[in-house]
Amino acid sequence: MAPSRETLAPEGSSFVIDARVGDILESAMFAVILEAMLEGDESGGDFSDEFESEFGIGLDSIEFAEVFVDLEAVLTSGSLSGQDEEAAAPTIGMVLRGEFSEERILESLEEEAEGEVKEENYRGYQVYLGDTGESDDPAFAFLDSGRLLIGTVDGVKAMIDVAEGVADPMPEDALQALDALGDRHVGLILSTPPEVLERAAEDSGDGMAMLGMLDPTALSSPLTVMSFSFGDTAMEITTRQFFEEEADAYASKEYTEGTMAMLGAVVNSPEIQELVAGMELEQSGSALTSSLSIDEGQFRAIFGFLTDLMAMEPAEPQS
Repeated sequence: MAPSRETLAPEGSSFVIDARVGDILESAMFAVILEAMLEGDESGGDFSDEFESEFGIGLDSIEFAEVFVDLEAVLTSGSLSGQDEEAAAPTIGMVLRGEFSEERILESLEEEAEGEVKEENYRGYQVYLGDTGESDDPAFAFLDSGRLLIGTVDGVKAMIDVAEGVADPMPEDALQALDALGDRHVGLILSTPPEVLERAAEDSGDGMAMLGMLDPTALSSPLTVMSFSFGDTAMEITTRQFFEEEADAYASKEYTEGTMAMLGAVVNSPEIQELVAGMELEQSGSALTSSLSIDEGQFRAIFGFLTDLMAMEPAEPQS
């Protein structure tokens, strides 16, 4: 697990994911998950080979990855709901740690762009980017031989600013809250901005509503952290939400318990019913922690249920 102090996610990052890619690829449970997701997809082939062919990066060469996204920009632009296709893309950045070939990656970028790639010097680093000049163009840069930055132009420059000490990284308390969940393969931080907390209570009709469908209390938590660990036979998921009021944590606990009970009663699947029954919820003041263990059979049942659900045609409105 990369030390929190090494984060390159800039201050204000509201959605951050980190992953120990090398360890994940060696996990038997992750192999099961990948197999289930690619099952029946004849074009799937060897995922690792296809990734390397397209991006010039071997998955086995990535030890650790950290991604940040401007969640507020995603929600307020309507990007999730597709309402505003012309809205500027939110700032996105990713740092990969491992062993990479700058020459091979540049070749792949030029092949994808079908032309010469532009270069821009920023604080002494070469930033490779497209030729439109827009801040949401894809770009990449090398901090050194072991750290590759990928993202929008603004995202890559923001990570360089953090690396050079001219901009602050994301708050340490959010990283410490995630680290407190213990060792992990994947970590997630959702730091909800005050503006989003206010909008969550409104019927905005945009991407905000889509997230609210999953849990009306999800966006009322100023800070949520999650950890995923892949074992040989199961995946462990731990979530901790920090609310402003103890009553909000209690309401979220009640909602989650009710939702899980309803799911267990409606879904005709012994595996999913067993999974729901095994979920643990613990409230401590204004914090709510949930723990869940998913084995191979349960994951396949969940994935099958979601696949069938997405394949269902919406009912036609009656006249």
